[in-house]
Amino acid sequence: MTTSTEHVTYGNAVCGIDGASLQITGCRFSASPMCDNFVDILMNAIAQTDTSKIWSDTDGMSTVYRGRDIHVVDAVRAFFTGAEQPNVHMTMEATFSKGWVA
Repeated sequence: MTTSTEHVTYGNAVCGIDGASLQITGCRFSASPMCDNFVDILMNAIAQTDTSKIWSDTDGMSTVYRGRDIHVVDAVRAFFTGAEQPNVHMTMEATFSKGWVA
């Protein structure tokens, strides 16, 4: 008995537009400074981050940056650096994506 192992391949199948060719990178992140003035820390970090080369949107739970990968990564790093405070524990959850954005 011969056993054949086949794996699913999707080839060039895409839904809509091939986003990877558009060079769009996204990052949705949430930061949580563990202190009473967490809102001030977060809002100051957002205000200090240069987002002139990316699209950004902030709501009550998270922030989204979209643009070229180098600019998105740079802005996320700048935000984190701006939000970091001495003697304040902070967590940050970030999800990066690559592809087309409707």
